[in-house]
Amino acid sequence: MSLLTILSLASTAASIAGSISSGRSERDRNRIAAERASQQAQWQNEQLEWQKEDLGRQKEADVGTLLTQSAALGVSGPSIDAIKGYTVGEYNRAIGQVETQIGWNNQMNEWNLQDVEAANKQSLFNEAVGIGSSLITSGINMYSMNENAKYKKKYEDLFEKGGLGL
Repeated sequence: MSLLTILSLASTAASIAGSISSGRSERDRNRIAAERASQQAQWQNEQLEWQKEDLGRQKEADVGTLLTQSAALGVSGPSIDAIKGYTVGEYNRAIGQVETQIGWNNQMNEWNLQDVEAANKQSLFNEAVGIGSSLITSGINMYSMNENAKYKKKYEDLFEKGGLGL
């Protein structure tokens, strides 16, 4: 085995190892980014759930205060019911917005996971193409070295016989 063949094989092995290492690193980065984004969405949802609970408690407290104060003043009737309905409606609207945000966070997390899956598939494909390209290039180089050696041998034989076959 010639030095050029050994160098070609070493170059191919290094290129393949580089493609594999690069692909693994890329997929690890994708996985870590997805885990972080998922954790962030989970934390945001926890905070939103706390906010939703706080709004619910505040709604109950405000309605209780309204009813207590109106009873203490001796006020009742449709106007108090309207104020109570408006207050409850505003809190329910705010709680609905929090629930909508939680839904969006969950949807964004799902899309993020789908993006990571697609990126990892592309990474595997790119890795395979890099390996295939290295093998093809190495094969071409070794074939060329073999052909060059054949022609070199022919010309050496030709000139050893006195030149141009004479």
